[in-house]
Amino acid sequence: MVTVARLNVAVTRARHRVEVVASFHGADLPDNANKSVQHLKRYLHYAEQGPTVLATAAPDAEAAPESPFEEDVLAVLRDWGYDVQPQLGVAGFRIDMAVRHPGAPGAYALGIECDGAMYHSSRAARDRDRLREEILRGLGWNLHRIWGTDWYRNRKDAQRRLREAVEEACAADPYAPEPVSTPVPSTEQTPAEIAIVPVAESDRSEWSRPYRALGWEKPYELKDTLSTAAGLPGVDLRDPAAKAVVAEVAHHIITMEGPIEEDVLIGRVRSAWLLDRSGQIVQSSVRDALSRLRKKNKAVRSGTVRDLPAREVTFARTPTPDFDRKKVSQVPPAERRIALFGILSESPGMRREELARETARFFGWLRLGPDIKAAFDQDIEELIGGGLVTSGSSGLLPVEGSAG
Repeated sequence: MVTVARLNVAVTRARHRVEVVASFHGADLPDNANKSVQHLKRYLHYAEQGPTVLATAAPDAEAAPESPFEEDVLAVLRDWGYDVQPQLGVAGFRIDMAVRHPGAPGAYALGIECDGAMYHSSRAARDRDRLREEILRGLGWNLHRIWGTDWYRNRKDAQRRLREAVEEACAADPYAPEPVSTPVPSTEQTPAEIAIVPVAESDRSEWSRPYRALGWEKPYELKDTLSTAAGLPGVDLRDPAAKAVVAEVAHHIITMEGPIEEDVLIGRVRSAWLLDRSGQIVQSSVRDALSRLRKKNKAVRSGTVRDLPAREVTFARTPTPDFDRKKVSQVPPAERRIALFGILSESPGMRREELARETARFFGWLRLGPDIKAAFDQDIEELIGGGLVTSGSSGLLPVEGSAG
């Protein structure tokens, strides 16, 4: 504890240099309602660290977490014995919470960002883009991000990683000079949002799986084998004589990747013939082959989705390095509803936009565009109409005992 019994102040007109001699650091002074103490603290900190300290606003004693997710994380940190300041303003942004350094109560060891399932769209919500992170790190901030899906699905490991980050930050020297750098905006063409952190397969929920993409090699080999056996080696996809071969290749793809949207399936079949585009003739040829499969009861159609007969859709699929679906129209509605219901079951009480945003991230989409939002709105209405979800003043809630 530092006690300031007396402070002598000298007024100077120095134009080039001022030297401050003190027996304690600014970081040794804890937050205090006395404005004079706070001004002294910030002045000493400024003398040590330079102008970067001015980017951090004085903490608000009345600040509180702005989502249940943040409240949960804050409660865990405080249970561990750490002093945490929620909603700290830095350089025009807000950091969800900052852990004070136990060896210097006036300094922050770690900033914590809470993103994901309970992402809040309140007045403090802001873009979490790379430039923002560069600015904060350029100001000397050490940041740790927690994803809502990870926190709720895999709480034990998420808490372990959080604790390790906090302990490492608190073990660092609180008086070490902070790096001073000028953030330089990246020239790379990257979306203005943090990329999705893949969830390890062992951490996934029962209702989710990674997408198992077939690729082009196996369909290509199958096409060659079938066409040769039929006496049609090198047959063109657009040749009417190739219909039986096209149908078998399509059936193999449906078996491996169903349920699958028709445009994705057409692209898969096209790649087996090494064609660059799916023109009208190619699309017509594949659809004729799919009709052949339906007549033989080897495939079924629901809207624009193709699948094997009697196969039940029980999980949603996340993107993988081999394949990710760029458009919401490439994900079967049943799969979207499973993801919406699964995420809501893990984080009940979410608002529509929160649920839609987190489900978009589940499928690997960095932005909640109007097409995605419209599709999810329709899916949510289907869940409500089917008695699986209720909507009220406390947000969206899964109906007890229901399954997506």
